[in-house]
Amino acid sequence: MRPYRSRFAWKPIITLIMVFMLLAGSLPGLAFAEQAPPTVKPVFTQIIAGTYYSTALRSDGTVWAWGRNLWSELGIQEQMVSTSVAAPVRLAGLSDIVAISTNKSGYQLAVKKDGTVWEWGGSLEDVKKGILPRQLKPLTGMSQAIAGSKFGFGLCTDRSVWVWARSKEPSAGGAPVTVLPTRVSGLANVKQITAVGDTVYAVKSDGSVWQFTASLDTAPASASASASTQNTAAAASQIRLTAAARIAGLPAVQQFVPNFNAALAIDLKGQTRILSWTPGAKPKLFHPELKVKAVSTGAYSSSLLLTQSGDVYSIDMFNSADKGKKIRLASPIKAIAAGTYHGLALDGEGRVFGWGADNWNETGGPAASPDHMAYAPMQVRRDITMTLNGKPLVTIFPAIMVGSSISVPLKDTLRSLGGDYKVTVNSNAQSVMAILYKGKQYEVQYQGSQILLDGVATGVSVPANFGLTSGVTMLQCGVLKQIGIGCIWNSQTGTLNITG
Repeated sequence: MRPYRSRFAWKPIITLIMVFMLLAGSLPGLAFAEQAPPTVKPVFTQIIAGTYYSTALRSDGTVWAWGRNLWSELGIQEQMVSTSVAAPVRLAGLSDIVAISTNKSGYQLAVKKDGTVWEWGGSLEDVKKGILPRQLKPLTGMSQAIAGSKFGFGLCTDRSVWVWARSKEPSAGGAPVTVLPTRVSGLANVKQITAVGDTVYAVKSDGSVWQFTASLDTAPASASASASTQNTAAAASQIRLTAAARIAGLPAVQQFVPNFNAALAIDLKGQTRILSWTPGAKPKLFHPELKVKAVSTGAYSSSLLLTQSGDVYSIDMFNSADKGKKIRLASPIKAIAAGTYHGLALDGEGRVFGWGADNWNETGGPAASPDHMAYAPMQVRRDITMTLNGKPLVTIFPAIMVGSSISVPLKDTLRSLGGDYKVTVNSNAQSVMAILYKGKQYEVQYQGSQILLDGVATGVSVPANFGLTSGVTMLQCGVLKQIGIGCIWNSQTGTLNITG
C-alpha cells in the first residue's frame, strides 16, 4: 500500500517562503541588496608607533594611520590641513604591503609583496608638506625596509643589506623617485635589521649582532664629468658607511632593539639583556624572571616587554628598582609597539589597544581623562573602509563608529555626490547647517544631543562619548539616509558603502 500524501501538504511551507521573501524585500535589515558576499574579515597584523602617531598593517595588505599630523607624519596629504586624525584612516596608494617601519619621527617605509619599497610621511625639507605614499625606484627584491633619519635601509631576499639616501623633494607630485642604493660590504646571512637614527644593527643567522653607521659625504663630483654623470656621481658620493663591526659580549640573539640610550636583546632562551651605549659597558641581564618573546623601546628609557605567555610589561630601562608594570589587557598579546609617549598592543584576534599620552588621538580613541591620558588600554576605533557607489571615497578623514552609530566626514561625502553644505548663524545665535543635495536644501540643527532635520527630530543623537573628530564636520549616517543618501554597512568586511 502506498503511503497517503496530501496534495496540500506543501502549501503552508510555500506560503511561509513567500512571506519571508516579501519581508526581506521590505525590511532594511533583511534587504538582499544590502547583503555582501561573505568574505574573510581583514584584521591588523603589524603595529608601529612614533611620536604622537600610530600606524598598522592589515591582513588585506592595506595600511592605516591615526594620531598627530602636525608635521605631515601620517602621509595623508601633501599640504598639511589636518593636525590629527581621530580614528584609523586608510592610506591611499598602498596595497599588497607585507611589512612597515617608522623612524618614530614621522617617516615611514613599507615593503610590498613584490619586493618593492614605498615611503610616506614627513619630508626632510618642509615640515608642512608631506610625502604621499610613493615607490622608491629602483629598489626591488626587499624583504624588510627600515626608516632612518636621512637614509633608508633594506634587507634583501638574499640576506644582503642595502642603504640609500632619502630624497629631499618634499612632495610626491606624481613624479617617480629615484634612489641610488649601496650594498653594505662585510654583511651576509642577515635575518633582521633595525636602526636608530642612521645607525643600523644587523642580526645574522648565527645570532651575532653587527653595527654600522651611514652619513652624508658632500664631496663634489669631478668638474670634468658631463652634467648627467655629475648628478649621478654626486648622489652616489653622498653615502659614506662605517665598516660593519660585531657587538661583543652578547650571546646569540633572536631580536635586537636599540634606542638612543641603550639596546635590549633577547637571546635564544627568551632571556633579555640590556646594553648601554656608555663606552666600556657590558650587556647585563634585564628582568631575567620574564621569558620574553619581543621587546620594543621608546625614545627615552621606557620599554615594553612581551612575554612568551602573551603578557605585556612596561619597564624603565635605567631604573634598576623598577620591577615593571603589567599592562591590564584582557586577551593574550602577539605584538607590541612603544611610541615616544604611548604604547600599542595587538592581540590574537587582530585588535589593537592603545594607552598613554592621547593629546593627538594616538591611542586611537577618546581619552576619558581630562589630562589627555589613557591610563588603561582601550581598543582602537574601528577601521572602516568607505566606498562611494562601490568605489573608494576620496577623503583623508575616517568614518567613526560609536556603538552602532557611524558618522562620516560630511564635506567630502557630499561633494563626492555633487552636493555641499554651509554653516550659518540664525537670529537666536544658533549654528544652522544647510545641506545642499540634488537641488534641495535641508537644515540640520542640534538640540542637546538630538539632531533635528528641518526642525523635526530625526531620532538620531550624537553619542555621549563621540570625542574629537579631527577638526572636521561629521554627520551620522542615520541623518543622511533621511535625505536620500544610502549607507550600507557590512560588518563582516568593515566596509561602509555610501550610495546616492
